[in-house]
Amino acid sequence: MKAFYYFFYKIYLFWENGPIRFWSHFKTGLTIVFLEIWLVLSLFIYYNVFIDRYFHLDRTLFLTISTIIIAINVYFFSNSADKWVLYKESFDKIATRKNLIGGIIVWSIVGLIALNLVVAFYVMGKIDWNKYR
Repeated sequence: MKAFYYFFYKIYLFWENGPIRFWSHFKTGLTIVFLEIWLVLSLFIYYNVFIDRYFHLDRTLFLTISTIIIAINVYFFSNSADKWVLYKESFDKIATRKNLIGGIIVWSIVGLIALNLVVAFYVMGKIDWNKYR
């Protein structure tokens, strides 16, 4: 759980240091929701490409899964907002080198999730789907 709070903390700092500083907590939560949806979407694409090419992810299923992810995040963030503030104070006291390494890890995870989605769409585009319709 502490790792998730650190992940949240680093993205929160990104939004706080940006040109528009208001609603940073909301933008951080939204960023995490998008990353989770991208990860789930890429897993569905890989399943569709490598395991079952006849599987069809319709809008209803995608919207249901997205709604569940958003609902879980809203519940989690609303119930743990006070805990996160306590962790934020301790994360602010971390040594600069350790904080730099943690930031590299967090932004590597974000980059890998985005790259994973791009690769998933690339792999999906290489298949002749007319054979499977």
